[in-house]
Amino acid sequence: MIFSDFAKVLYHHCGDGKNRTDFIDTLTNKIVDGRPGASNADGQRINPMMDKGPRAKQKYFRGDSPFPDSVASVIRGRISPYKFEEYIREFSDGAQNNIANDLKAKGVHSVNKMNVPEKCAEIFQAILLYDKYEE
Repeated sequence: MIFSDFAKVLYHHCGDGKNRTDFIDTLTNKIVDGRPGASNADGQRINPMMDKGPRAKQKYFRGDSPFPDSVASVIRGRISPYKFEEYIREFSDGAQNNIANDLKAKGVHSVNKMNVPEKCAEIFQAILLYDKYEE
């Protein structure tokens, strides 16, 4: 599974009325430790995805362009899977169950309604580390 597939599954169930580009910011903000809009000692944002334009984010969402390694490499040093799990836990049991069903349809067979937050964090972390998640 690549970023685009993952983002589409979550957007379908947790998009919360946001446009796709804002949702991309939300996803990346929720896995990075710290204040995503803040800058590090080098003056670079903790979440550099926030500096990408709407067209670029649309391409990442659609899968026309891969998730940028320049962004992933910065986030890798600040990944907080637990923070992402907490984000997914905010959604209803029904939404989490639907996410599990959609992830299973995409080939993530180890997901179930009890481990959706952990599995989502695992998938996103693998995408940031290895460009894709494989089970």
